Amino acid sequence: IFFSAYASAVLMNMLKRQRDAVGLSFFSDKIDLHIPSKSTRRHHQLLYHKLDHILKHEALKFVKKTKSNQAIHEISEMLHRRSLVMIFTDMISDEETLDKQFESFKHLKYNKHEVVLFYLNEQNTEIDLEFNDTAYNFIDIETKEQIKLNPQQYKKEYQQKYRKYLSDLKLRCLQYKIDLVEVDIN
Repeated sequence: IFFSAYASAVLMNMLKRQRDAVGLSFFSDKIDLHIPSKSTRRHHQLLYHKLDHILKHEALKFVKKTKSNQAIHEISEMLHRRSLVMIFTDMISDEETLDKQFESFKHLKYNKHEVVLFYLNEQNTEIDLEFNDTAYNFIDIETKEQIKLNPQQYKKEYQQKYRKYLSDLKLRCLQYKIDLVEVDIN
């Protein structure tokens, strides 16, 4: 969330300098915030204020389960046609498969939006599993579910599955003409 908020602010500033209209949406299992696009100075101040509020108050306090599919469908209908849509996500979902998640992206493309998908991850821990050879207690921040295991025992199999998942993600992005930007949040 922190990286997404800062990156959004930078992109908004760049678009403001080009005199492009900018809007902002936050969602988890539903749309938490949607501000339509405008290009006024006051509107940009409002957007920066909302991002600042997210950083200071809501980021860790109100952790919610993510189900992006329905929220993105709703946002797609609220946007002006042919908008540039930038989505910051880790693509992690317990309930939605990659196929299900791409249904909402297809809806964006159907409405003639240009889509840039920023795929966020933390390279050292989420991909490389750079942990010591000892047992760790991992806690899911959304569900508070806990599991104790030694990551080194699962490293090879996990990385193979991750490479396949990333390959599938890239293939789907190519298939639907979605720009994919892999981002290490560090």
